[in-house]
Amino acid sequence: MGDEWYEPLSSLSVTESDYEQSVIRYAENLFPGYLCVPFNELVESPHGQSRADLALIDRRYRGWVVVEVELDHHSLSRHVEPQLRRLSNGRYEDRHAQAMCRMNSLLDPLKTEVMVRSAAPEFMVIVPREMTEWRTTLSNMGIKLTTLQVFASRTGKRVVQQAGDKPREWEDEILTRLLRNDGFAARGLRVESPGCLTNLAQVSIISDGQITTWRVVRTKSQMFIFPDGRFEPQQDGGLALTADNDGNFILREVQQRV
Repeated sequence: MGDEWYEPLSSLSVTESDYEQSVIRYAENLFPGYLCVPFNELVESPHGQSRADLALIDRRYRGWVVVEVELDHHSLSRHVEPQLRRLSNGRYEDRHAQAMCRMNSLLDPLKTEVMVRSAAPEFMVIVPREMTEWRTTLSNMGIKLTTLQVFASRTGKRVVQQAGDKPREWEDEILTRLLRNDGFAARGLRVESPGCLTNLAQVSIISDGQITTWRVVRTKSQMFIFPDGRFEPQQDGGLALTADNDGNFILREVQQRV
């Protein structure tokens, strides 16, 4: 970059805290669409207690990621794998949402709580270089692995290079997908990402050019919408809520996830 030469920074020459700060510093560019916050609230699991390092929160509160920052000389079997087993089997509650909000004033407390209650997080490990054994083990656990290598010049300037897995990429125009249900909610649709309907008891949605009204029903961990009148969506394809420039909700068909 310019006339300066950058060399890879060995993980043996930095502390985990220093490396974590590098992740935070570049997070906005590395993970567009997400807010990165320190996340050290104690997590309880059947495998014991643990604390993560960071959380990535979708700016529309559609989902979130629990992040563990590691150095590549750490032991996979004695440290990384047990830590992620505890975190990935942990119970995430309102206190975890509140802890994240204390670390970033941009977060909406209510929307963050609703997101944590209703959306299971993804899990990701960030490490300075590609680790084949780590990738195999973590992939089998359903955990993503991304590499963030730090390069330093002789004058102390730093740049980073990212590779590997990324957090879920949400469709920009979609506020939430709406899922069909069986049982008591067969007439309604489950709201995959409830953050967009927080504080609403009823919602007006434009469907096929007509305004329809829906009741919003919440359970402890899920949200549903039920039509006030007759509603018979097409059987093919999925459904999602979008919004126009005036903030009106619009129901439209989207491609089913594979």
